[in-house]
Amino acid sequence: MGGKKNMHRFSALTLFIFSLSYNISFTKAITGDTISPTHPISDGDFIVSNDGTFELGFFSLPNNTNRYVGIWYAKISVQTYVWIANRDNPIKDSSGVLKIGNYGNLTLFDGDGKIVWSVGQSSTSTNSTAVLHDSGNLILKEANTSDEAQPLCRVMMIQQTLICRL
Repeated sequence: MGGKKNMHRFSALTLFIFSLSYNISFTKAITGDTISPTHPISDGDFIVSNDGTFELGFFSLPNNTNRYVGIWYAKISVQTYVWIANRDNPIKDSSGVLKIGNYGNLTLFDGDGKIVWSVGQSSTSTNSTAVLHDSGNLILKEANTSDEAQPLCRVMMIQQTLICRL
């Protein structure tokens, strides 16, 4: 009788561990609030504003397999997108990577390394970062400078516009 009870406990424990590992393996990875040359985000990863209000990452629209990069509200049940980077040029699969490119631009690549979307001033800077703020704005700036000190680009969430310094 004790053998069956122990076997039942073992099965329940095994099922619990399996379900836990299943959830972990398919959960998106939160990677802070910043994209940097050493910290890109791949499809399945996302960044979150410091207060947790906004997220930036990859997504698909309902009944569609195309992949987009955008910013959405994190704390409401109906996913509401406030900005989409590659609206006119979706990625066909989940191979995308958003990173700081060779010239300091924020650049979206597909699985073949082809540039799908890019923004920022072409320069010799490789020390740019993109920070998602609590306001929903995404600021591309030189690393180690304040966000207000001449940002390279600013995605204005409220106006759904992109403003870059020339």
